[in-house]
Amino acid sequence: MLHILITTTEGKHPSLVKHTKKERENIIMTNDNLMLQPSKVNASKLQEMLDLHRLWLGNSTKGMRFIVDSSTIPFEDCGVFDISNTNLRLVDLRFAILTGAIISNSNLSYANLSGANLSYTDLSGANLRKARLKDADLSDADLRGADLRGADLSGANLIGADLRGVNLIGTDLSGATLSSTTIFYSN
Repeated sequence: MLHILITTTEGKHPSLVKHTKKERENIIMTNDNLMLQPSKVNASKLQEMLDLHRLWLGNSTKGMRFIVDSSTIPFEDCGVFDISNTNLRLVDLRFAILTGAIISNSNLSYANLSGANLSYTDLSGANLRKARLKDADLSDADLRGADLRGADLSGANLIGADLRGVNLIGTDLSGATLSSTTIFYSN
């Protein structure tokens, strides 16, 4: 089973008092991490996680970094962090780790994903218009049909990313790392 891993600052954990007994059964505490089973990630839980990440960005001891890393999950566990078709417009996920997440057909317009690890992430059909992806890791990401008009991808790692049908009008690709495995295709 895939877990959503959120790390805390200074080893502090948020209180679990506000969670019901059933919710606490789905929370696994380790040293500086809080892992939530994906079956418990609904809209309100996602908002809570985004709020905790915002606090982490502000160096608050109550904040936690948003991390989803399916690369550490055994192959047979087949768990997936799926937030496809979600409105994440203007979200601030700088330095978040969303490895292998499914965020397809979501609205990430004007989102700040600078320095985020989005490797192996499914962003197909996503609206990333005017999104900030400066220095983001998009290696092996699926961006087919995504709208990247006016996005900042300067310094981004796009090695192996699938960019078929992507709208790149006005996109800043200065310093971005591209390779022969990156696919550009237009009809």
